[in-house]
Amino acid sequence: MTMRSLTGFVMLSTSALACGGHFEVGGMDATTAGSASGGSHAAGGAAAGGAASGGSTTGSIGFAGQPMAVAGAPMAVGGSSPVGDGAPASELAVPCVSSGPPAPLEGPFASPGVVWNRLAMMIWGKPAGPPGTLPTKTTYAWASDIVDSGFADATAKMGAPYGTRTFVAKWLTLGIGVGEDPGFLGHYETLLARDVPALEILLQTPLGETGRVGVFSEPKWLGLHPTISSRGAAMAYNLFQQVVPPQPENLPNPPADPSLPDRAALAQALYMAPCVGCHNLMDPPGYALGHFAADSTYRELDHGQPIDATGVITRGGRAVITFDGIDDLGAQLADKCEPTLALADGFLQVALDLAGFSPSQQQTLFMANQDRMRQAYVDGGRSYTALVKAFAQSPAVLRP
Repeated sequence: MTMRSLTGFVMLSTSALACGGHFEVGGMDATTAGSASGGSHAAGGAAAGGAASGGSTTGSIGFAGQPMAVAGAPMAVGGSSPVGDGAPASELAVPCVSSGPPAPLEGPFASPGVVWNRLAMMIWGKPAGPPGTLPTKTTYAWASDIVDSGFADATAKMGAPYGTRTFVAKWLTLGIGVGEDPGFLGHYETLLARDVPALEILLQTPLGETGRVGVFSEPKWLGLHPTISSRGAAMAYNLFQQVVPPQPENLPNPPADPSLPDRAALAQALYMAPCVGCHNLMDPPGYALGHFAADSTYRELDHGQPIDATGVITRGGRAVITFDGIDDLGAQLADKCEPTLALADGFLQVALDLAGFSPSQQQTLFMANQDRMRQAYVDGGRSYTALVKAFAQSPAVLRP
């Protein structure tokens, strides 16, 4: 069972709350230290198995019923709240964790070969040998340097560090096997190797076809998510680490009216109160993709009607982002706190899985390393390389 399936399993217990119409995902304020209830970052050493010392946080329910490290005023994805003045910019803009890098870790560390093997997939996209001769002993500084050497080696031998592309495919849960080409329009293997915030690339890269901007307009992903609600729920997870519970059992599920435009048909089907709460969570991001039909092709009209690709993202019951289309939504989210931290969380989930840790180890290591990963990623400039270096210098990689 993967970490994401574990998350979904745990979140089933919240379905009554969510489908009752009020379910929020924690946000991060720029002035917080990245953890709630006074908790600190896991910047120090780690206990056996990679459990960081200190820094236990509270917030939304996470793996195995443990608290997720989210803090600050809750941020919800919704579409029914009236548009207000919005939250102050400081509540949403990055950096949104404490400034400065995490404190360096001290040994004992795993051997250089073990450290490299835990990193290789995120650089090469497949098992690969290290760049040159490994040292006899792992140091904290070397763990960062090996990332730069690995990227340079992968680029020299393959033309690009394809671990970037593998990450995107795994982050989007495309079901792509190791070494397989996901068929992206975007050249993420080269784009994400640049010293540019990764979220900007993922959300704002034009894909060379009409209307297609960012990973959520990739045909492969759209084909897996043909409906507004499926697209919105997947985006809510990737961008806010928000899990929308499944439909309660024995709840009628009338088919959408095929004679109506997609958004109108969905609105007509949501006549039961238990449905509205969950759909207010997951549907609005999906509205941004209204110009893409169920088969992922671009369209100007839906059933002969103009397409409404507008939506609202709210925090604390008021609108903080109003958008029109996927390009507008991506541009507004690219430098916001919650998506930035969600990307760090998503990377950590993928990296732990590809490093070969068991599901139970992944759960423990995620909770122990989440705060540190976030802090190092933001401090490092928010590039994909910063993500890999944050992982390389985390207890998850360095501890035996």
